[in-house]
Amino acid sequence: MKKVLKLMICFCLIIPCCGCLPTTQLEERAIVQAAAVDYSEEEYRLTLQIFDAGSGAENAGGSEAYLVWESSGTTLTQAFAQAAQNGKEIYLGSCQILAVGQGSRDQLLTILEYFNSRPQTRATMMVVCADGSAAELLKIAQGKCKPTPADAAEQELKLAEENKRLLPCRLKDILAAMETEGRDGILPLMATTGQEEKARLSLMGSVVFCGGVPAVELTVQETAVLGWSLWGQGNILLNIDSVPTVQGSTPILLEHFSPRLSAELEDGLPCLNFTLKTKGRISEGVGNGTDQPDPKQLATLQTAAAAQMAAQLQDLLAKLCAVGSDPLRFGERLQRSHPSEWNSTKENWSDLLTQAKLNITVQCELTAFSGKKA
Repeated sequence: MKKVLKLMICFCLIIPCCGCLPTTQLEERAIVQAAAVDYSEEEYRLTLQIFDAGSGAENAGGSEAYLVWESSGTTLTQAFAQAAQNGKEIYLGSCQILAVGQGSRDQLLTILEYFNSRPQTRATMMVVCADGSAAELLKIAQGKCKPTPADAAEQELKLAEENKRLLPCRLKDILAAMETEGRDGILPLMATTGQEEKARLSLMGSVVFCGGVPAVELTVQETAVLGWSLWGQGNILLNIDSVPTVQGSTPILLEHFSPRLSAELEDGLPCLNFTLKTKGRISEGVGNGTDQPDPKQLATLQTAAAAQMAAQLQDLLAKLCAVGSDPLRFGERLQRSHPSEWNSTKENWSDLLTQAKLNITVQCELTAFSGKKA
């Protein structure tokens, strides 16, 4: 009973002291909405999109008003210290986007670990590679971009994720990929397109990292193929040409994918197996002017679509294996199915991938646009 009484007394004494704890007022904070890091000549150049607290809702800028701050240093700590020389505390709790410049890709792991070490940084902050200078992504439209660069980049990335054209690119996802054996990280590649008031942020594909080092760039189409290869969801539009029984090109929209991936060793070398079943729709009026295509035309189109998808997969996997990169996690699959074989090869997995054998099988089932099974 005495112990309980003592605890209650201590608790009562602590309560009045709570108001004495140091606090930071809103006007004393520089609220970062997006950050860009470039690296050259052994120096980090930091660019920050800062919420402009001085512009009220009645001003033209409103909630979309922002400032662009720039600083530099031989370390990121020095760069942030220089940015805070105006007396404001740099607050990263609202940072939506972290952009890494082309010259700083080799420093990616260092940059990510620095931001992750700051207690305010959100694990859900999106990370992108810039096709050139990262600072240019935040200085688009001379600092008067609407929506703000942070909002524009986030909207573009989330839309691509929803459509399965992009793999998750949040800080926690990239760090997890880079710290897991048999897995490689993938970052979206973003650039500015257009001029002056028509300038906008656009996705240009993605960058695959192997062991924290940039390995290869992928196009927008190749990135989409990666997405449905992992998730089995997304949309891909094919145009089938040179089909003997069909006049002109036939657009086919593939919407459902059922991928099955596995890995094994044959004579000490990786054998990567990829089986894909996909479903899609063909354009209306193919065959005799009706919603139902001719059975022979249908069979020809299904075969042609499957062949085109297999060719895309073959090209993508060959491109990734050539640089020893494994974003489709074949290494993880080998580890789960054959742990002893994985343990004997994991140290040389990237090198072995350059000699990997690829087994790709694709089956395609098509329906008419009316929704009726062809």
